[in-house]
Amino acid sequence: MGVKRETLNNGRVLKILIEEFANDRTKDNLIPVLHCLRDSFVWIPGTMRMSNDDAEKFINSRAGDTITTNNVMKFEPDILQNGENKFYPVFSSVEEMGEYGNKFSKVERHFLEAMSYANGKKETVGIVVNAFSVPFIVPKEWFDIIASFPTNVDED
Repeated sequence: MGVKRETLNNGRVLKILIEEFANDRTKDNLIPVLHCLRDSFVWIPGTMRMSNDDAEKFINSRAGDTITTNNVMKFEPDILQNGENKFYPVFSSVEEMGEYGNKFSKVERHFLEAMSYANGKKETVGIVVNAFSVPFIVPKEWFDIIASFPTNVDED
């Protein structure tokens, strides 16, 4: 028996599982976190990048104007550093970002997609979930394990 998508949507279940693991760092508490990550959507902070021409259009526009960009806008996720290690930060909810999130644009993506982004960043050693409350580190070595789990989400 699986879980309904709505149960995972607000990030509360993921947050609770991470807190349980932080309080009792056992395999019995780790596996549910990894399974939940496999099926979760997370929030990613970053910066929207656009060409100088398109940025000038926005700067020179007035309230109510419709702006069409000529070039592709690109979302660049933020990177957090702890000592020598760099992490791709994701959050179970927008609220988990706290004031840090106020400096960034935010996108919601499936955790498997976040793993793909993090894999593309050679300088990162993994993902940190909820970096500013109860952080949970997912080393890149765990990515294939998480991706291999079957989904627990009932699509009915």
